[in-house]
Amino acid sequence: MNRDVLDRLLQEVSPTNELAEGGSAFEDQTVVFTGKLPELSRSEATEIIEAEGGRVTSSVSGVTDLL
Repeated sequence: MNRDVLDRLLQEVSPTNELAEGGSAFEDQTVVFTGKLPELSRSEATEIIEAEGGRVTSSVSGVTDLL
């Protein structure tokens, strides 16, 4: 069923591999990591978020965008 829907959708659109222009992936986003990160250390994950324009904090608050 899902494959049929996807096939019909692809008949109506023309997908491209172009990257959207604009900010970085986490621009102006506040991120909090909870639990274990299986593939990265917290410092590695923090470096990635910050390199993409985000901010990592240690606790959830009203300004948290991603948990």
